[in-house]
Amino acid sequence: MGAIIGRIELDGRPIIEAHFRKAADIIRPYGQQHFSSVVEQNCAFAMCDQGVARGRPIAAEPLSQNGLTIVGDVILDDRAGLAASLGMDTREARDYSDIGLILAAWNRFGSACVDKLVGDFAFGVWEDEKRRCWLVRDHIGTRPLYWSRRKDTVIFATDIRAIVAFDEFNWGIDEHMVAHYLDDPYRPMPKTFFKDINSVHPGGITALDAVGVRTELWWQPKAVTAPGHRRPDEVVEVFRDLTETAVRCRIDTELPVGAHISGGIDSTIVTGLSAQALAAEGRALAGGYTWSPGVSGEFPDIGPDDERRILKDCSERYNFTLRYSDSQESETRLQTLFRPMAYEGTADLAEEIDVLSKAKADGVRVLLSGWGGDEAFSSHGFGYLAWMLRHQRFGDAARAINVRRKQLGLATTSGYVWRSGIIPMLPNILFRRVSPFYDLFPDQCFANQELMRNANESGVFQRKNLRIHSAPTILDQEMIARGHIATRMETWVSWGAKSNITYRYPLTDRRLLDFILSLAPNERYDHGYGRTLPVKAFRSMLPKKISKTDVVNERKRQVMRMRCLRQLVEHEDTIRRAELTPWLDQGKFREARVAAARMSPAQLRGERRLFANIFGATRVLYLTG
Repeated sequence: MGAIIGRIELDGRPIIEAHFRKAADIIRPYGQQHFSSVVEQNCAFAMCDQGVARGRPIAAEPLSQNGLTIVGDVILDDRAGLAASLGMDTREARDYSDIGLILAAWNRFGSACVDKLVGDFAFGVWEDEKRRCWLVRDHIGTRPLYWSRRKDTVIFATDIRAIVAFDEFNWGIDEHMVAHYLDDPYRPMPKTFFKDINSVHPGGITALDAVGVRTELWWQPKAVTAPGHRRPDEVVEVFRDLTETAVRCRIDTELPVGAHISGGIDSTIVTGLSAQALAAEGRALAGGYTWSPGVSGEFPDIGPDDERRILKDCSERYNFTLRYSDSQESETRLQTLFRPMAYEGTADLAEEIDVLSKAKADGVRVLLSGWGGDEAFSSHGFGYLAWMLRHQRFGDAARAINVRRKQLGLATTSGYVWRSGIIPMLPNILFRRVSPFYDLFPDQCFANQELMRNANESGVFQRKNLRIHSAPTILDQEMIARGHIATRMETWVSWGAKSNITYRYPLTDRRLLDFILSLAPNERYDHGYGRTLPVKAFRSMLPKKISKTDVVNERKRQVMRMRCLRQLVEHEDTIRRAELTPWLDQGKFREARVAAARMSPAQLRGERRLFANIFGATRVLYLTG
């Protein structure tokens, strides 16, 4: 894909061209061959494109028409649908780049056109006559988009570095956001780590003009309306067709395609469908990339539950080379701690560094991922038993319980009744006491308590905790809207650019999500089990032993954490930085590192919480590098 940057002086002051071009150079690695910029009297824009999409013109420069200027990082996945809404035939639409089609739509429908867009995008539109800048991000947040307003100066970009490059401004760290991160590094950030730099929300549109700033959501998972009654076979057929369409759209490229594969349902379906579609064109996947290690003395084959058996079966069935992760990755994980997350995002993706290295060596330019599939596509179905009981479907509930008892035994069935039948019906005050969501950060990553008090007084930690409802779709909606899906995508955009690789996510396709969220629980789940809809739709391509659990990879992660912790305890630069930072309780952080150093390997393997807190504390020491 690509990147964009823009700067606008709302009061009409002239742009200093040299300053803008220095900042614009930051985005060149996102598309060196297709980079262009325009500097006018009081506004300037630049964009670049990696030329991923097939069979469509690449916008040579920011486009202007009827007083509108647009820059975009865009791949549209339903050009035909958008063209039809504009009264264009297929032949006429071929002459338009993706941002050219969006500009035509904006001219016709104004900002309401965003609801007609399907694909991955982040773009900015400048209305010269109204002196208004619009910033738009796709429904799930596949592409990042950041902005800042300093009095009458508006700056936006898809890479924070490009905004910070305007060094006439002081880009200080927002300590409230540091506190937010330390409180729970896995919780999505409400804004960036910089005081005056914000992020356009996934599915959001932001307008900036002389009046102020207005932000709204143009897409929300809760806004989906359910259609009428459907036959079970019709639901499966539509689900299968939409999934296949989503995959085909994301391999509509002439560039080499690779795929993530874990041995779970989501990635296996994405990999299998993409391999089949490419084979129909006489092509093949350039590689399949897993975080699991290869079979070795350290990580031997563990039998039927070993996900690598599924991975091997898929690679042979679909004719692609399988690339395992290197087992000696503690140094890689250590280096991840030192990356500047204020610029690259907060996602913990140490294992992806090895994937990027291997994919780049294989010439991969588009990397498919099943990320985002858990939240709707193959939802767990938490709370479905409670839904059946609440709707007096007692026969269905009894059958679901009986199936569990026969297949998994009485103890597991009792746990299922408790988690899926009773917990969802508890009032909030009781749910919080028995919540199955594990808290890894009760120590708040050894944060300085004065920092936390100040942040708490400002309302930083006001949030709604996730809970299991007696309507499974509500949890799915909350998970999609939470923002963690986009958090990983933002980091992958930054990391992928350095390898000239674009990530694409078929299972977050808007058309697919809209359909899934329109389904009633009994249309999605069978006998109380989640994931039954994708299994029904793609049974023929799924191995019999497929499972969500990647057992060997989890063992490798334990080993990596142990080795990384050993190295980190004695890392001189980390010790020095910890002594200087005001954000951490230095005594508690030191005690935790010493305690970790004294633990046996067996003890360390069970100390996931200790590692998580030391990990989070260490990352803020290297916030900006």
